[in-house]
Amino acid sequence: MVSIVVITHSRALGDELIKFSEIFKTSEFSIENGTDKNLDFGTNIDYVESKIKKVDDGSGVLIFVDLGSSIDIAYKVKEKLSKEHKIEVSTSPILEGLITAVAANDEDVDLKELKKLAEDSINFRKAK
Repeated sequence: MVSIVVITHSRALGDELIKFSEIFKTSEFSIENGTDKNLDFGTNIDYVESKIKKVDDGSGVLIFVDLGSSIDIAYKVKEKLSKEHKIEVSTSPILEGLITAVAANDEDVDLKELKKLAEDSINFRKAK
């Protein structure tokens, strides 16, 4: 099943996003915080790379990012590991996309489909 890595500028934010999104889980898969626990702010390529290697079971990894350098790091890691791992970076709003991906992730959904579902969450209307 597709694994998920969340990269934010605050480890605490990443932890809370993961904790909240797991309420919507319908299947077992890995979700990891890609924000370096040894830094006060942000992350680095090596830390994210280690998380991807930890969670990838061969089905691929979908990365969620907040903004700025987390996006740059995600794409650099994707490029660096592209021969060994299937990796996609979601450009969805992090909360809506993450919840959608967690709820939709099961053995019948592949990495590309999960990314599309997450990114389509930007079109969900919250009110009329």
